[in-house]
Amino acid sequence: MKKTQRSFNSTINKSSDKGKTEIKKRQVLKAYLIAEYGRRCMECGKYGYVELSHTEPIRMGGCRDVTKTTKENCRLLCRSCHDKRHPK
Repeated sequence: MKKTQRSFNSTINKSSDKGKTEIKKRQVLKAYLIAEYGRRCMECGKYGYVELSHTEPIRMGGCRDVTKTTKENCRLLCRSCHDKRHPK
């Protein structure tokens, strides 16, 4: 099975049912948040491209547990704010 490296140092096995479910859940949640709040960064207010960010970081178990990919644990951030939260 092929694993794809994801941002935030996580790996999701895209061919597994759990991986597919998690990816779909993230896509649906991101679309919901964009519909509710628009394409505006929830940190700096910049309008444009936004990424789904988990408030509880992945390295702390934030999205490995599917129950953590929720509206309450996620927010939309521009790329620069997202990169600041997750330095490499």
